[in-house]
Amino acid sequence: MGRTLRLALLPLFALLGVVLVTPPTLAGGLPSTPVEDFRGQPVPESFFRGKVVVFFVCGRRSSKQMDGLSRRFGQAWGEDPDVSYLTVIDLRSVPGVFRPLVLGILRAVHRDTVKKVGKLRAEEGHPPDPDLDRRILLVPDWDGAVQEALGVDHADRQVDMALVGRDGRAIGVYGGESGLERLLEAVGRAVGREARR
Repeated sequence: MGRTLRLALLPLFALLGVVLVTPPTLAGGLPSTPVEDFRGQPVPESFFRGKVVVFFVCGRRSSKQMDGLSRRFGQAWGEDPDVSYLTVIDLRSVPGVFRPLVLGILRAVHRDTVKKVGKLRAEEGHPPDPDLDRRILLVPDWDGAVQEALGVDHADRQVDMALVGRDGRAIGVYGGESGLERLLEAVGRAVGREARR
């Protein structure tokens, strides 16, 4: 996902009141069960295969923190083809009866985000991306399974970013503002070069 895409996701986090959180260590790496987006579609294996992946795990109370972290992460790694990232939204506290409403909100936010990202990409001189709507990945975590696989369990308190290497193994979890610089350096080590800032 490119810098423009990352920056354009900021309104999504603000709308949902999203918070990203992660503990000091990462569990095993990529979740063993398929990760599904808000449409119920599995995230394609190609999204993970051979790439360094950053999972932003979000809750309800850290949207302001997410705003700054996302901007700085996007500036550092932009549209790097070796780095993928997705947003996992902690929805464990949402009663089942409200799931259709939450999914409707996610659909609307996703649609608006795709439009904004397309416009920003055009303004920056990038060609249109026919797959943009499939590259903006929002993963609702209804039961906490994705967070458990990543070793994340504090999504309501701060932004955490779980980093997984090209081999699918855990590298680390970086929490909040203080963890961002360490995350950026760790992504560079995993990719094998410095960020294109």
